Amino acid sequence: MIRIVSLSLALVLLAGCGSDDAPQAPPADPSSREQAADAETLSVAEPKRNNETKPTPVVAAPPTAIPPLTTESAADGMQRAVIDQAAYAAFCAAAGLPDPPTPAEIDHVGFGLIHSAIQSVTTSDTNSSLGRLAMMYDGNDMPARATACYQLLLKRQPNAARWWHLLGRSQGLQGNVEEAILAFRQASQLDPDNAATLARLGNLLLSADEIDGAENAFRSTNLLSPNDRAALFGLARVSIEREQWDTAHDLLAQVLTATPRFKPALQQMVIVQRSRGDLDDARRWMERANSVADGEGNEPQDPLSQEVMRTSQSAAYYKSLMAALFSARRYAEAYDAALQILERQPNLALYQRNAASLAKLNGNLDAAIQHAQRAVALNPEYTKGHTVLGELLRDAGRMDEAIAETAKAVELDPADPTNYLSHGAVLASAKQYDSALEQLDRGLAGAPNHIIGLCLRVQCLAAMERLDEAKITLDRILELEPANPWALQVKEQLR
Repeated sequence: MIRIVSLSLALVLLAGCGSDDAPQAPPADPSSREQAADAETLSVAEPKRNNETKPTPVVAAPPTAIPPLTTESAADGMQRAVIDQAAYAAFCAAAGLPDPPTPAEIDHVGFGLIHSAIQSVTTSDTNSSLGRLAMMYDGNDMPARATACYQLLLKRQPNAARWWHLLGRSQGLQGNVEEAILAFRQASQLDPDNAATLARLGNLLLSADEIDGAENAFRSTNLLSPNDRAALFGLARVSIEREQWDTAHDLLAQVLTATPRFKPALQQMVIVQRSRGDLDDARRWMERANSVADGEGNEPQDPLSQEVMRTSQSAAYYKSLMAALFSARRYAEAYDAALQILERQPNLALYQRNAASLAKLNGNLDAAIQHAQRAVALNPEYTKGHTVLGELLRDAGRMDEAIAETAKAVELDPADPTNYLSHGAVLASAKQYDSALEQLDRGLAGAPNHIIGLCLRVQCLAAMERLDEAKITLDRILELEPANPWALQVKEQLR
């Protein structure tokens, strides 16, 4: 009897994430306050009456202790931070710190971590505690607040290259290119052997059309780290700006030899080949670029940026960590990272689905089903959520429910061939071979080289004793993958 192979769909992870933070209001312009004071001075005062004393205005003193923080459950199931925001802002102002975030700007876990960091700064007033607060703001996508904290740190430690580097990073995130360039130049003077600083400086200079300065920065980076992709890619972009197409081609080729799925380099190669007149090759590079997801193939962040993300403990940090741990097949740790994401953002259907797949890989089928059920409850039209839930229910032996879920996925997105393949796999597990074969054939019509779909087709045909057809499908598998061990073993069994 040939063993039924379950269809394994790849776990989909975010290459990046958007911030939930609301735009921050700019700080009040000091000149406007001075103008208001001048206007009051110039106003005509009423004549003072005999024996009349002017009342002394009552000004509330800033709080001497940070306001307490609590949480409450909202109607959507999210936890919300609760605080006296006016007192919180007054406390930070009295301490010389930027305005703190509101509960609407960040999840309750991040809000609590920042609240704790502010309390630490005002209690200990050390550079390390202020640096931690700056990185908390930075990693939670609050660059204006991070900038204010980095500037405070530089008043204390003006020769600290790390703070200049991070100040340049936060200024760049706000689009303050000139300020960012100045900060990175200062950082590179203090730490001339820091390749990451020079590479970031080169990118900023290139964006400011300072081509010669960018080339110098990238060449300095390349001298420090000859295989540094940022330096090679930067020099390629400099060559493109100068229309030095052959040089740009050779540099991009070096980048893509080391990292063949680095999408920005693929896209730049399209431009280069078009400009060299090789339109057919440009078209091939375009096809390769379109096959790569945004963010795929990117290198790890530089050490200081990694430190920022680790310190922040933000949802974005745990999303990146989960993806890295999954790629390393460290599934237990990846699942822990997924739970951290869901603690902060429990209503993300995609991450409930990812948690479901990771829980299954860790052998926790009950938890996996709960995550998948939560995913489709959050988004009833989430096709892949229904697919994963169907496969998990099949693994639990709940066949009727499993078939209903994968059928729902087909109903929601009939154009996706993998939905038919998943539905066919569940039907095959239920030994409904005729129906399974029908679904598999519909899926393979749209994805004719899908190996797992072809393997499932062989199993259904063998179970139905249609051995000649099974052998034909086996030959197709071996044509695509001549060394496929499963196909070779089954072919031997069917002799």
